[in-house]
Amino acid sequence: MTLKNNFPTYLLLTSMILTSCHMPSQGNRQMDTYDYAKYKGIYTVAEYLDDETYDGYVNDDGTMFQRLLGFHDLLNASDAFEYYAYANNIIEVIDTDIPDECIVNYGTESEKDSRYEFEGNAITATEAIQISENYADIFPIKVTEGRFFEEEDFDCLDNEEIHVLLGNGFKDSFDIGDTFEAYYIFERKIFKVIGFISPDSEFYLKSRNALSSFDGYVVMPFANIKDDSYVGRRILLQQTSGYIVPEADRKSALEAYEECLREASLESWIPMVGMNEMDLCEALSRVYR
Repeated sequence: MTLKNNFPTYLLLTSMILTSCHMPSQGNRQMDTYDYAKYKGIYTVAEYLDDETYDGYVNDDGTMFQRLLGFHDLLNASDAFEYYAYANNIIEVIDTDIPDECIVNYGTESEKDSRYEFEGNAITATEAIQISENYADIFPIKVTEGRFFEEEDFDCLDNEEIHVLLGNGFKDSFDIGDTFEAYYIFERKIFKVIGFISPDSEFYLKSRNALSSFDGYVVMPFANIKDDSYVGRRILLQQTSGYIVPEADRKSALEAYEECLREASLESWIPMVGMNEMDLCEALSRVYR
């Protein structure tokens, strides 16, 4: 159930777009210019579960959750490719002034739908992304104030607060250490600001097929999932989408990826969890300038 019946795109739990990478100190990294040639062979990965399969996954006795947990372990251990998870998502911020440029559908006719009331609270649908620990290996993130994510930040489901980085568009509205509340996967959570991202940091936004600035985004750590729960099942499914960088060639990577599904007893998902070719070489040459 969404918070607003006539605004169903918010809190949508399927067909998420994801990507990810490893994070060095402060998120800053210099990459040899020869390195980004390997990204010419990159794949995007996404899940396209039909309604029946999705409902079966989120409502079963936990068997499918354990299989998916095993699948992610296999992805991260593969010798045939490097796996990077990333999710474009939305959080619904409660009773907090959010700059216009940071709301969902900013600059479009649908912008007005991003602010509404729910149970007596003022809600602002805000752009956010979730990134895994290795995300900055592929899209370096420069933190201009505060700090970058640390290992413990990814255990956020066990913490009282979710630590977040904010894009430059939030600088006039928040300070380091500020907190705010928002709905995230149907649950009310506390978010704490630990850093601000430089306006010259960019990531690849699949929906626009282009590099995009972090300026209008809340950047969240992709939670480490250990235990079966309502939220854990949905976050784990989101982590099924991302980038795959082949170690050798695309054919071998694709075969290894599908073998991971079979080893995890998810072979029936093979048609619905697919890899698509893309060429980020030119885009990355701008990022690593």
